[in-house]
Amino acid sequence: MEEMRAKLCRIADLPQSGKPVVSINIKPYMSIVVCILVGILMIAAKFVWIVGAVLIVVALLVLWKTPNYTLLEAYPDYFVVYTRGDEELCQMVRWDEVQEWVFRQGKAGMDMLVVRVSEEEFVFINAYSSTKLVHCFNKFVPDKEAHRQQQAKMKNSPFKWPEKWGRKK
Repeated sequence: MEEMRAKLCRIADLPQSGKPVVSINIKPYMSIVVCILVGILMIAAKFVWIVGAVLIVVALLVLWKTPNYTLLEAYPDYFVVYTRGDEELCQMVRWDEVQEWVFRQGKAGMDMLVVRVSEEEFVFINAYSSTKLVHCFNKFVPDKEAHRQQQAKMKNSPFKWPEKWGRKK
């Protein structure tokens, strides 16, 4: 039986590696601040001020009511994925064990980052805005992105398009 690569461990037992290089939280602070600023500008310019007031109220409700928790912490040697609602357990994966990763954009719900650590083992990371996740993985394991690997294979393939395709005579 193959050894598990994505190690499920207790948060208290994580190695003390200092401060994480990247820490990703679930609450979108930058979007909330932008909505509040746009709402203030709309009210100050008296340009559709009612929409500005509604925008500020909605942004403040999101700021107040949306739960915030740490989704992922990246260290130089490994990353840790925390699950919502579980205060004791997390998943720890070393960067050198990542075989490939792919970003899947959600149509109706959350975006998902799928990390393959072995043939049968995957780590799924759900997020509302996965821009920071993709930047983090591009920083630590850029050569393991599935789309880049496919593009590199296609560039090196011996297949050539027939002459008659794409040319009008």
